[in-house]
Amino acid sequence: MNYIKNIKQLPLLSMEEEHDLFTKINTGCKQSKDIVLKSNLRLVIHLAYQLRNYKVSMDDLVQEGNIGLMKAIDKFSLDHNVKFSAYASKWIKASMYEYITNNSGDIKFATTKPRRKIFFNKTALFTESGAIRDYDIVASELNVSSDDIKSYFAYSQGIGSLYNEEGEPFNIEDTNNSISNLINAEYNSYQYSQLDAALNKLPPRSIDIVRSRYSEDKIGLAELSSKYQISMERVRQIEQASLAKLKDIMVEL
Repeated sequence: MNYIKNIKQLPLLSMEEEHDLFTKINTGCKQSKDIVLKSNLRLVIHLAYQLRNYKVSMDDLVQEGNIGLMKAIDKFSLDHNVKFSAYASKWIKASMYEYITNNSGDIKFATTKPRRKIFFNKTALFTESGAIRDYDIVASELNVSSDDIKSYFAYSQGIGSLYNEEGEPFNIEDTNNSISNLINAEYNSYQYSQLDAALNKLPPRSIDIVRSRYSEDKIGLAELSSKYQISMERVRQIEQASLAKLKDIMVEL
C-alpha cells in the first residue's frame, strides 16, 4: 500500500520533458533513465489493476509490468513520435500477459461448449497422417463453427503471437479483441495444453472416466459403473481423486 501511495506522488512527464530525458538517455545518462522509469511506475499499477481478476499475485504482476517498462525504455526511440506512456503500455501489457498465461493454474473444463467439444475431440481435427483437416468439414461433424476451430488453432500457437518479427509487441488496441479478450482466449488455450499433458499422466481408466464425465456428451455414473464392473460410488471416488491429481500435476508442469 505504501508503495502505491509513494508511486502516486511521483510527477508525470510532459512529452517535451520525455524528449529531453530520452535525448540524455541516448548519451548514456542513467539518472535520466531512472526519472523516466519512476514517473511511469503508476502506469504499471494502473494496468495491473485492469488484469487483477486473473488469479495471479498483484505483486508479481506489477513486478512483471516493471520489467516490461524497463524493456520499453531500452527500446524507445524519439522517431516513434508518440508519448512514451503509449509506447510503454504495449510492453507492460505484453509482459503481464505472458506472466498470466504461464502462471495461471486453475483447471476449467467448461469454458465454452464449442471449445470443450473441440478439446475432447481433438483427434477429429487431423488426418491419420497428422495433417489438419478442412475446418468446415470438422465444424459440421462437431456441430461448432469454423471460427471456433480457427481460434483454437490460432490461440494454441502460444504467446509468441503477441510479438512481431522484430520482437516488438503488437498494439493490441488496434486489433478487434481487447487485451482482456486476448488474455482470456490464450489463458483457455494454456489450460487446454496443460490439461492434456496432465491427463496423459493418469492411469488409462482414470483418463477414460474423467473424459467421459466432462465431455460434451457426459456419461453417467451408472454407465461407467457397468463398464468397469465397479460401484457408482467407486466411479465417483476415482473421478474426484483424478481431478485432485490433475491439479497437483498441473502445478508441476
